[in-house]
Amino acid sequence: MSEKKKQEPKKTPETEPVEEKGTEVNEEVETLQTELAEAQEHILRIHAEFENFKKRTAREKSELYSAAACEVITRLLPVFDNLERAGACTDFESLKQGVDMILQSFYSSVEACGVKEIAALGEPFDPNLHNAVLQEEREDFESNTVCEVLQKGYTLGERLLRPSMVKVAQ
Repeated sequence: MSEKKKQEPKKTPETEPVEEKGTEVNEEVETLQTELAEAQEHILRIHAEFENFKKRTAREKSELYSAAACEVITRLLPVFDNLERAGACTDFESLKQGVDMILQSFYSSVEACGVKEIAALGEPFDPNLHNAVLQEEREDFESNTVCEVLQKGYTLGERLLRPSMVKVAQ
């Protein structure tokens, strides 16, 4: 005859021995503590990387600003030189000629930096580019057209630095 194997009763949490429950709980606690420690270490690494990123970005921004300022100032130094020369002029005609040359030098310098004058005279009024301070009845200009520029406006690339102050025909 074949021996019948004794069937052990299924273990349920209620029938499981207390020692086995404690061992499993301890193992699970240890596993969770290990996972928690790994997660905390990962968070600390990410935080440190982010702090390094912020410092590096701030340093790069500062260096970029400094380089841009140096470039602009270097382009303007000839204007200062010419102003000093004009200040040394003794007669009016030489002074006027010197100031005209300085103005031309200055325009060249700022154009090299990307600054452009806004075309206004004879153009249709555009509130995004023009600041209308006066209106005037004019027969030689169409209605809503810039008939006089009181102060020039400028852009730097697509950015408006200053709108043109204009008089608009009615």
